[in-house]
Amino acid sequence: LEVKKVISRITGKPVATIGDDESLTDDLHLNGLQVRALGVPFTNIARKFKPGAVITSDECEDCDTVEDCTNLVVGETN
Repeated sequence: LEVKKVISRITGKPVATIGDDESLTDDLHLNGLQVRALGVPFTNIARKFKPGAVITSDECEDCDTVEDCTNLVVGETN
C-alpha cells in the first residue's frame, strides 16, 4: 500500500485504482526521471522495517510494474 501511495502522489491517480500489474511507463505514464526518483521514497519505506536499507535509482529503473516496485521494497526489508 505504501508503494502505491508514492505512485499515487506522482501520478495523481487514486491509490485504489492503481493495479499491481500496471506498467509504470505505459499505464501510469511515468517518465524515466520519475521512475529513477522513486528510489528516495522507496528507501524511506524500506527503512521503516530495516534501518540502513537503500534502494537505488538503478534498481527502480529495472521495475516495469507496480508489483515489481513492491517486490523491490519488500525484498530490501528482508
